[in-house]
Amino acid sequence: MGEPTLNLLALAPTAYVPTLVSSKRSAGEELRGSNEKRLRPERLPQYRGKNLKEYQNFIRSAETTFRLTPNSFRTDDNKILFTMQYLEGEPKDA
Repeated sequence: MGEPTLNLLALAPTAYVPTLVSSKRSAGEELRGSNEKRLRPERLPQYRGKNLKEYQNFIRSAETTFRLTPNSFRTDDNKILFTMQYLEGEPKDA
């Protein structure tokens, strides 16, 4: 049997809801009336390292962001630098 799959969007905390935004790539597409919609994730919640639930919500939100915008997070370095800005307190000082 194969591994079970995990739907990360179904596990995302309620405070983290992706929104639809309009994306117009070029003037040519704008003239043709192309009005493509794409998902843009909300900001990650701040992570202070207080409890397991906070950790799980932070990780789920980060994973959802990485999956919704894979072109922005092609390397682990990009993912690390992005998530570091949401650390506070002891996790940030470590």
